[in-house]
Amino acid sequence: MKNTVANLVRRYPGLKPFERGQTAVFHGRKKDVHDLANLVIRERLVVLFAKSGIGKTSLLQAGCAPELEAQDFAPTFLRVDRINDPILETVGGMLVKSPCLRETDLSDLRPDIAQTLWEKMKRLEFDLDGFPATPVLVFDQFEEAFTLSHSTESRNQFFSELADLANETMPESLRTKLLMQFEKGEISLTDMQWWEQQPDAHNPEYPFRFSPLIRPCE
Repeated sequence: MKNTVANLVRRYPGLKPFERGQTAVFHGRKKDVHDLANLVIRERLVVLFAKSGIGKTSLLQAGCAPELEAQDFAPTFLRVDRINDPILETVGGMLVKSPCLRETDLSDLRPDIAQTLWEKMKRLEFDLDGFPATPVLVFDQFEEAFTLSHSTESRNQFFSELADLANETMPESLRTKLLMQFEKGEISLTDMQWWEQQPDAHNPEYPFRFSPLIRPCE
């Protein structure tokens, strides 16, 4: 089959950002890719802040993502742009659809307790080419959590649960319920020890990472 203008990989995508599949034609930002990837690996939380249109999404998708994948990290790109659903519901739905998701840990499921983002990340297991990988949560256009018409309840709940995850803290409401059930003998010591472990995505040396991608409001 001959290549046509329609199916050739284009050097410049126009106004659209470079995508993951366009890595081969993404050039000129090698140092930026190296520096950002190293920062994401080294730090638990990274905020990439710059003017609109400067190429942040392209840098992450076509540059940083493959660099991270080469070091056994699995970037998962998320958006909070759906205002008709709670932010946490949107994020949770995108996480379970990640192409890097391998399986879900079903240890001590508690249907009576609402699953938080902390618990969801504790249960989800990611891989690359069949090998365990550390997830990197990339919130593209993170400012949409502030600028779009999300309800106050939805926004506050999202920020609260994201903070628990970033700070490696079991949500207080979850801890309280678990302790009550443990005291009543409804949870075994083994299960309680499982709950006390922080989500570490298979690799205790490199817990999962966050990379909110933010541009200033204009």
